Amino acid sequence: MLTALRNDIDLQALLLAVPKPNTEQRTRDWLNRRLDDPQGVFFIICDRSSNRGVGFIQVVHIELLHRRGELGLCIEPSEQGKGYATAALGLIERYLQDVFDLRKLTLNVLASNENAIGFYRGINYSTVGTLKQHFYYKQTFHDVLVMEKLFFAADVSR
Repeated sequence: MLTALRNDIDLQALLLAVPKPNTEQRTRDWLNRRLDDPQGVFFIICDRSSNRGVGFIQVVHIELLHRRGELGLCIEPSEQGKGYATAALGLIERYLQDVFDLRKLTLNVLASNENAIGFYRGINYSTVGTLKQHFYYKQTFHDVLVMEKLFFAADVSR
């Protein structure tokens, strides 16, 4: 499943990744880097009834001092809209708060990816900026939105 996701050129562009051909070994190497990253967490998203992988969710650049991380989420196109992303985000947000005491997640999304933007807004992510002409794909530069979800505000009254 992961190799197929990593070889889907249009899907990789939606993830703001540079698409490259991936063998099973390259995918294993990528997965091992994700799992070995001390500033990140990575989980496979599975269908509960079949235990078949349908995507993945990761948080990278976890900064414990600032109590934030950067979200990445990928669901197979044929499995989107079935609640997997909502369930996975609910679980990982609780995990990050309970284990790392994170207070905020950020993410980047193509400004043209209306489905993803609508999804994130629906679960209380807000747009905090636009990176103009930030991502190059198919001979065009694309804007990227920066979104965030604040679990709780920091006490700044000190």
